[in-house]
Amino acid sequence: MRKNKPIKDLSSLGQLLGNKQEEMKVPQKDVESRMINTDTPNLGWLFYKEYYQGLTKDLIDNNNEKGQEGFFKEKNDKILKAQFRSYHNTLVIVEDNNTNEIKTIEMKTTYPGLIMGTGVTHETGLKGEMKLGLSFDYTTGLPYIPGSSVKGILRSVFPGSFTKADEEFKEARIAYIRDHLDNQELNVEELEAELFEGKGSESIYDRDVFMDAHITDVPGNGIFLGSDFLTPHGENPLKNPNPIQFLKILPEVTFTFYFKFKGGVITEVQKRELFEKILKDIGVGAKTNVGYGQLVSSNK
Repeated sequence: MRKNKPIKDLSSLGQLLGNKQEEMKVPQKDVESRMINTDTPNLGWLFYKEYYQGLTKDLIDNNNEKGQEGFFKEKNDKILKAQFRSYHNTLVIVEDNNTNEIKTIEMKTTYPGLIMGTGVTHETGLKGEMKLGLSFDYTTGLPYIPGSSVKGILRSVFPGSFTKADEEFKEARIAYIRDHLDNQELNVEELEAELFEGKGSESIYDRDVFMDAHITDVPGNGIFLGSDFLTPHGENPLKNPNPIQFLKILPEVTFTFYFKFKGGVITEVQKRELFEKILKDIGVGAKTNVGYGQLVSSNK
């Protein structure tokens, strides 16, 4: 049995570790990565963790609303003043031989902006805090639209989400897709099964892939987050509302949607055009019925 060579001193240990690290280096033939400025605070961490650090018993007292507002104003300002260039530099850019398979759609937010992730709890009932959640990418800390949400948004206009009782809506969805693709004979149910369930694919790797959408450009001042208010009146329309502050993504912010398309019932070009039209027509995120989440094609 082979015995390990004993380490005589710290210099020997350093030499050994250095040799092992050299052996473990991965060849960078197909992958190029870049990481810059990892000192920038993660916005998701600031919003969900650091946001409540420092609260004292005195501040939590319901009679200290002025103190609560002052406490959260400092927290809110730190988030709202975030510059995109600071966080863009923390991204890891990975390029491999398969990037030509990835197709993109660039869309820009419009007034009043976009909110995504409102179902995530972010409320203690204290004065001055932002009450609704927002989706942040775990790694970069930037707001994003999860790939599962992108897939769900696109599928929502297909007829499979309607029951037999909703036959009228079902037929309207079929007509919507056929009209855009200029093909009145198209089997829309077959297309839906192929796009969202992988029907007809021999392997999961042969299916269409819906990736996370990320912010890739912002207005010139670099600010991409803002605050807004809901003013619910309750059952009495004459009652003074209790404003609810929340965090949103500002207008004029560009999101890039990423896909891997496979051939099938329609071409890759047709899929991209159809998905872009759906995103324009129905929007993304919460409160689209009052204007949030509406998108237009980027001019870039």
